[in-house]
Amino acid sequence: MPYQNKSPSQSDVQYFLSRYDGFKKESGELIAKYSKPGLHYQWILEHSSFKDPEDYNRLILICSSDECGEEKRISCFEKGY
Repeated sequence: MPYQNKSPSQSDVQYFLSRYDGFKKESGELIAKYSKPGLHYQWILEHSSFKDPEDYNRLILICSSDECGEEKRISCFEKGY
């Protein structure tokens, strides 16, 4: 079962953004759009547990609105070593 950190540190977020340009670009556009009144975004860091068959980390950006709830979700997957 993977673990989810619903409030990852800024350094966790920056780690992914500094390594994956496409994800950085798309998330930057979404954050600009969802930083307005009535719109929201949240970062979630998901990572595997020792019992999982695959070692990985995934940073997820969830965008939502007061009116519709979740509207957009993107993620960046990094396989462990």
